[in-house]
Amino acid sequence: MVIIMVNDYSGRTAKEYLVKRIDHKMWLSEQKEIEKIVGAIPHGSSVLDVPFGTGRFAQLYLNAGLKVFGIDISKDMLDEAKSFLKDDYALCNIAVGDAENLPFDDSSIDYIICCRLLNLVPAETVYNIINELVRVVDKKLIIAIRIKDFSIIKILVRIIKTIFFDPKSFLLGLIKIFKKLFIKDIKNDNHSLLLDFSYNGLIKVIEQNNFTLSDMIEINCGKFQRILYPLKFYIIEKKSN
Repeated sequence: MVIIMVNDYSGRTAKEYLVKRIDHKMWLSEQKEIEKIVGAIPHGSSVLDVPFGTGRFAQLYLNAGLKVFGIDISKDMLDEAKSFLKDDYALCNIAVGDAENLPFDDSSIDYIICCRLLNLVPAETVYNIINELVRVVDKKLIIAIRIKDFSIIKILVRIIKTIFFDPKSFLLGLIKIFKKLFIKDIKNDNHSLLLDFSYNGLIKVIEQNNFTLSDMIEINCGKFQRILYPLKFYIIEKKSN
C-alpha cells in the first residue's frame, strides 16, 4: 500500500524544503528536543528515522555514536539529504520506502524517531503507521503529532503565551477562526488535524501492542492553531515483561 500524502515532497518542494524551514520556531524547537532525546540514547544503539527527509537529525545521531537507518517515501528528499549531509550520508543506511511497510524484522531497531509525518497522512493511516513502528522498535518510539486537546486550563495558558510571545500569529489565527468557525486543516479537513484521532486513540493502539506512554513534550511552535491542537513528542516504550 502506498501512503497518500497531503503534500507532494518531490521536485521543487524537496529542493526548497530545508531552506524554507531551517529558521522556523517550530523547526528549532523540534531540533532542540530531539538533541536532548538523542543525547540520552546509549552509544552503539540503532536508530531509525522515518521519514528521513533531508537528514536534519542525522548528524546528531552520528555524533552520538548511533547506527543510523532512514526511510523516506520521496527519492527527491533523499537526494537533498545526500547533498546536505555530503560524506556523512554514506555512514547512514538509507532507503526509499513507506512507513506502513518497513523493511525491518520485528523488534530489530532499538529506537525509532518519527517527526513531521503523522499529520500529513489520512487519519486512518496513522493507526497503520504506529502499528508498524511498534512492530519494528525494540526499546523506545518517539513520535511527533498534533492531537486535539480541549482542556480549558491548557487552552487559556496557550492563548496567553501566544498573545505575549507571538501576537502576529494570534491575530492571524483569530481571522482563520472567524472565517472557518472551527479550526480545520486548510488543505483537507480529513487529513492534517486528524479531527477523529484522539489521545485515547493513541493510548489504545500502543497498549494493544504491549507498549506504554512514558512521557510527553510539548513543542513551542508559535502557531495559533496549536492552541487546540498542540504539537507534542510522545515517548513510547515497550512494557517490561
